[in-house]
Amino acid sequence: MKKSFIWMLAALAGVTMVSCSSDDDGPSAGPTVGITAVQVTPSGSAKSYACVIKQDAMTIENTNDSVDWDVIDASLGKTKVIATATLGAKVYYNDVEVGTQGVEVNASSPVTLVAKDNNGNSKSYTLKVVKAKVASGVDMIKKASTFTNFPSDLIDYDMTFFNGKFYAITTSLSGSGEVKTENYQLFCSEDGLNWTEVDYKTDATGLTLPEGQTNYVIGGEGARLAVFNGRMYILGGARTKGNDKYGNEAEVDWGMPSINYWRSVSTADGETFKCDTLGMKVLDHEGLESDGLYELSSAYFNVATIKDKMFIQGGYYFGFGMAQGARRYAYTTDGKNWNAVTPTSSDPDFDVTRRNAASFFTFKGKLWCVGGFTNYIGSQNYMRTNVYSSADGLTWEKAGELTGAPAMYHAKVIAGDDVAFMIGGEYVDADGSTHVLSNKVYRTTDGVNWTEVTTVPSNFEGVRGSAGVALGNTAFIFGGNKTAISDMWGFPLGASDVFSTDTWIKLIK
Repeated sequence: MKKSFIWMLAALAGVTMVSCSSDDDGPSAGPTVGITAVQVTPSGSAKSYACVIKQDAMTIENTNDSVDWDVIDASLGKTKVIATATLGAKVYYNDVEVGTQGVEVNASSPVTLVAKDNNGNSKSYTLKVVKAKVASGVDMIKKASTFTNFPSDLIDYDMTFFNGKFYAITTSLSGSGEVKTENYQLFCSEDGLNWTEVDYKTDATGLTLPEGQTNYVIGGEGARLAVFNGRMYILGGARTKGNDKYGNEAEVDWGMPSINYWRSVSTADGETFKCDTLGMKVLDHEGLESDGLYELSSAYFNVATIKDKMFIQGGYYFGFGMAQGARRYAYTTDGKNWNAVTPTSSDPDFDVTRRNAASFFTFKGKLWCVGGFTNYIGSQNYMRTNVYSSADGLTWEKAGELTGAPAMYHAKVIAGDDVAFMIGGEYVDADGSTHVLSNKVYRTTDGVNWTEVTTVPSNFEGVRGSAGVALGNTAFIFGGNKTAISDMWGFPLGASDVFSTDTWIKLIK
C-alpha cells in the first residue's frame, strides 16, 4: 500500500512538471508565461473596461465591453492599463513594468504588452481598445458649458481639426469707451474641451510692416479655418471694431466699416504662419488678373474642399456703410493663387453663387449647397429650397428639393462618411416675417431628404452659425449665436448678440 502511494505521488509530480514546462505554452494547457487579465481606463473616464484575452492569437481587446462612444479620442491617447500576469511573471509596456498602479499608453492605436518571467520566458500580446459604434443610451451629450481659457467678450470664433489637435481662431473686444482693442487669438486643444492659447509666430519675410513692427496678427471678424494639402489656413475676415495689439487702427472708409484686404495665412505645424497673399495671383471671372480685393475680400463665407481644390462661397462685405452679401465664389489649388469662377449647371434656376448664409459642405465625394437665401430674408421667393451637388465645384446639378427641414440659413452641416447633420440655424416663421432660431438637428443620407433627430436633448439651445468638426464617429458642435437676426440682410454679427460657449458631441450614425 505504501509503494502504491509513493508511485501515485510520483505520477502527480510528473504531471505538474509537464504542465509548467516553458516548452508547452499551447492554448490547450493555458499560458505558462502570459497575461491573464487586463482592464483599461481612458483619461477622465470614471469607468474601466474589461478586456478579453485570446491566448492562441495573443490578442487583447475589450470586445464585450466597448468604450462608450462619447469618450473622445484624445482620452484614448492617455489610457491607463492594468494587467495581471501568470504566477512568477510580470507585464511590461515599452520595457516599463505595468504594476498594480498601471501605466499610461496611447490606446488610439494598437499597443504591445509583454509578459516576462525570471527565467527569460516571454510572450507578446497586441492590445486594441475599441469604442462603441452605437449608443446604448443618449447619442448627444453636452460636454462643456464654457470654452476653457477663451477670452471674454467674444464676437466670433471658428474651429477645425489639424495635425491631431483642435484649433480655434477667436475675435474678442477689450477696453472701454471709444478706444477698444480687437484681439485676434489662436487656441488649440487635444480633446476639444480644454483650450490653450497658441503663442504663434508669423513670417514677415518680404512684407512691408509699420515702423517698429516685426510680426502681425492673424484672423479677424468672420475669418474661417480650413485644412488643405497638409496645411491649416486662416482665410478672410474683417477688422472693424478696434485697434489690434500693435496699434493698427480699425479698417474704416469715410467713417464706415470696411474690408480693405483679402487675408490668408497658413501653417504646417500650427505655430508658425506665413502670409499667402505675398506674390498671390488672382484671376477674375473672365480670366483676367486682379488684385483680389473685389474677387475675394470678405468675411463669414463658407469654405469647403473637393479633390484638389479649396472653394470659398458667399460671405459678406461692407458697402455704402452697411454689410451686404459678397457672393464670392472662387477656388485655389495651391492655397495661394485663386480663380474666381462662374460655375455652370443645366438647371435654369441654379443660384449657388448668389446665395447668402447657405450650408456649403463636402459629403460623399461631392460639394453640396443647401438652404440660404438670395437678396434678403423674408420673402419666400428668396428662401432657397433647391439642393445642388457637384463633383468638382465647377459643374453643378440639381439634386432635388429640400424635404423634412425648413428653408434654413446660417445652419451648420457636419458630415460623416455616410450621414450628415444640420445643426441649428434660423428660418422664417409661417407669418413670413418672424425669424426663428432652430434648436433642432436634422439628419440626411442623400443631402436632399432630411429627418429630425428625435433624441436631441431638451436643453440644446437654438443657435445659428455654430462651428463643427466630424472626428471618427463623433460630431463636435461648438457654440453658436443665440440671438436671432434682426435685419433682412442676414449679417451674422449684431450689436448685442449673445454667444453660446457650449460644446456638444453627437454620435454619427
